[in-house]
Amino acid sequence: MAALSELGLRIGVGRTAEVFAFGDDRVIKLFFPDFPETSVQTEARAGELVATAGLPAPGFHGLVEIDDRPGIVYERLEGRTMLEAVRRRPHELLRLTRQFAALHRQLHQCEIPELRSYRGSLANQIQNATGLTGADKDRLINCLRGLPPDRQVVCHGDFHPDNIMLTRRGPVVIDWMTACSGEPAADVARSLLLLAIGTPVEMDALARLMTALVRRFFRRRYQAHYFRDCDLTLSQVRAWLPVIAAARLAEGIEDETEQLIALAKTVMES
Repeated sequence: MAALSELGLRIGVGRTAEVFAFGDDRVIKLFFPDFPETSVQTEARAGELVATAGLPAPGFHGLVEIDDRPGIVYERLEGRTMLEAVRRRPHELLRLTRQFAALHRQLHQCEIPELRSYRGSLANQIQNATGLTGADKDRLINCLRGLPPDRQVVCHGDFHPDNIMLTRRGPVVIDWMTACSGEPAADVARSLLLLAIGTPVEMDALARLMTALVRRFFRRRYQAHYFRDCDLTLSQVRAWLPVIAAARLAEGIEDETEQLIALAKTVMES
């Protein structure tokens, strides 16, 4: 396998990994040296399972190691993210929200029991959440246990417009690191939460206002389209919001901490 210096152009970088071109039709997601190997294995297994199941996911081409760093080889996707499309083509917002909701419902019609448990993953994240006392966490875990039994369907765990690539073969969902098997209400709650909080700090006041308005519209239309002719209700989804917010605290995103703690603590007041 090639050394790091022999890889192609670096396409992107995130909190856990860098993405490099690998030939004409593949990329390598190369994780930083301190990233847990077990988490790499979990993502690789999820990527393989969803691709094999025929879901709209990148093709999976195995695990590699480069300069003592683990990596995963995926199909290279050409196109823009849905978030970029929203910013560039706001006149297509209605179509994009319909597509977003339909894609999420498509995932929730598939079962892959080999994926890890969403409920178990949330419990682990709540235990690692910052800003909550031990008593807070115990009560949230009890709330989680008291929620209705799971329907074991595919839950992406981080479904938002920046994790959808619009390609020639249609929309493709990327970043399956958090994929689980569990209750779709939890997955929808996570998406609604992500669409409701956080605004990039580098934006000026006008840009923040416009982003907030677009996000609010996108969120409302996503709800309307997802719940149409669906046996899932908004009240069922809202019941998951405190535990979803508490679990996100484990990600350590400072700009969101205050909002997440307030939402997590709504379960304490009930």
